[in-house]
Amino acid sequence: MWLKNPEKKVIGLMLGIMAIASIAIIFIPDSVSAYTIWTVDKINGPCFTIQEAISYSTSGDYIYVYNTGVYSEFVTINKSLSIIGFDNINGNPPIIRPPSANNNNVYITSNKVEFNNFKLDNSLNNYQNVIGIRSIVNAFEHNEVTLKNLEISNYYTGIKIARINPQNSYPRYHVIDTCDIHDNTGYGIEIYSNPNPDVNQYACNFIKESDIDDNGYGIYCYGDYNYFRNLQIHSNNNYGIFIEGDHNDIWNNQDKSSYWDISYNYNSGAIISGNNNNIYDEVDFEYNNQGHSTSYSGLELYGENNWVSESSFYANYIGIILDSSSDYNEIEYGDFDNGFKDIYCAGGDYNVLNTCVFFYNVELIYFSTNNQFDSCTFYTPLYLSGFSHYNEVIDTYFHIYSENYYGIFIQNCDYIEITRCDFDGEPQTTTAIKIYGCINVNIFGDSTSLSYITGIECALFADDYNDRPTTVYFKNYDIDIDIGIILSGSQEDDTYVYWNNIPNEEYLFFNIGSNAYWIYDDTF
Repeated sequence: MWLKNPEKKVIGLMLGIMAIASIAIIFIPDSVSAYTIWTVDKINGPCFTIQEAISYSTSGDYIYVYNTGVYSEFVTINKSLSIIGFDNINGNPPIIRPPSANNNNVYITSNKVEFNNFKLDNSLNNYQNVIGIRSIVNAFEHNEVTLKNLEISNYYTGIKIARINPQNSYPRYHVIDTCDIHDNTGYGIEIYSNPNPDVNQYACNFIKESDIDDNGYGIYCYGDYNYFRNLQIHSNNNYGIFIEGDHNDIWNNQDKSSYWDISYNYNSGAIISGNNNNIYDEVDFEYNNQGHSTSYSGLELYGENNWVSESSFYANYIGIILDSSSDYNEIEYGDFDNGFKDIYCAGGDYNVLNTCVFFYNVELIYFSTNNQFDSCTFYTPLYLSGFSHYNEVIDTYFHIYSENYYGIFIQNCDYIEITRCDFDGEPQTTTAIKIYGCINVNIFGDSTSLSYITGIECALFADDYNDRPTTVYFKNYDIDIDIGIILSGSQEDDTYVYWNNIPNEEYLFFNIGSNAYWIYDDTF
């Protein structure tokens, strides 16, 4: 790389070279703006500190910093400069350390800044409340602040992009690229960007190809239109990434050469609170919520019209949490296999889960209404309870493989639609669908080829519950003749199952209790 084998000169046509105070000033001809290269070298100079070179420079200049010692200083970048560190013979970049507490080690107040190839380290004295890099710049496209090839550790916050007070405009147009940000006690990265910007004035902070690990919090972002690509966010002591805002994206390149994921964070891997945020292209959530709290998960998804696509959720305590604020979200092409629950939805409405595979408990409770599972595969039960009405399960396959398990469990939920779903199981599995105290549950198989229930002890168990009767409409199913149907009606309220187009119905085993009725009806 050119960074590792620098030459202290500019190649190109030069109109003149002047030496002033032993600092090289290079003039660039006509069509190119003139700029100066300033050299910082702890031993040989001519500048012995980074701040000294900044004070001599003008906007557009370059500052080359050589690793000939530790730079213990606070650096304020108040001009449009490219400040580039060069490795020593051992391949190590220059080290910058804070000389005291309660300050910003590097403070950026100008746009069009490049700060490249440094190690910022506060481990020696472990000064409190020091921020590695802070920028307050409200930049614009092509004049962004670029922070690249940096290792930042042992600060309170590694990088903070935030205004100083409400009189400042929100900062934007920062690029954080190929950085290793670790062991910061507060945050790896904090971003407070422009909320709800005009459509032509996007915030556009872009964090990519970076490792954010072992911080207190990985990334906290407040604002809109921020982009996060190919990040390894792992082993942070609280959450991995927390976004409050709209139109933010987290994704991986399809041609990525490394494995990027959000994993091993003590609480949730990611919290997304806002609208129209997107997670896509194989962002993997693994082993998050190491504290095993029901309050945390691989992903907490709050707000409306968020989209999660082609992501996997593995070995988190809970895969995804949705709550009463979680409406109109879409989760598609996801693979789920977690320790306690794959999906926990407590009050969310109008969410769609499409073409997902589930291995461990999916639960909709507490008035979660009008949600839809479409073309999914379940190797685990689907629970609907707590007056979660008007939910749909469409074109979905259930494989019931554990003893005493079931495919769908419905309790105190009305107007449930189960359409063209197939069920099979292994010996000693019990029931495809269990229903307690539900009104108008429609179980409609495929009207042309018939849906199937096979290899299971019981196709349908229905009962009243807690002063609520049960009413089921059941048709278009081919059921193994060795499978039974149990209608209990064991309490004071009635259980009614209306059926038609079930071949071999007369050969099925029935156990019908008091106040329970199996009724042929070809009108529905």
